[in-house]
Amino acid sequence: ASLMWDYRKQSVNKELYEPVMKNLVAFMNAEGGILLIGVADEGDILGLEPDMKTLRKPGVDGFENVFNVAFGNMVGMEYRPFVT
Repeated sequence: ASLMWDYRKQSVNKELYEPVMKNLVAFMNAEGGILLIGVADEGDILGLEPDMKTLRKPGVDGFENVFNVAFGNMVGMEYRPFVT
C-alpha cells in the first residue's frame, strides 16, 4: 500500500521497499500488471501524503528519487524502463 510509510507503526519502514520491488519483478516476469502505491489491498485510497512528508526533497521528484534508488539497489536500473 505504501513505498515507505508503515501504517501499522506510523513511521518510515524501509523494509516495505522489498515487497514493492518483488511485486514489480513478478509483473515484469509475467505479462505485466498494475501496482498501485497509496491504495490498500482492500481498494481504499490511502494516498501518498505520509510518504511525501518524510522526503528530503518534497513532491513527486523526491518520491521518484527514493523509488529509483530502491529500484536500482534491489532490481537494477537497467530494468527501470519497463516500469512506468
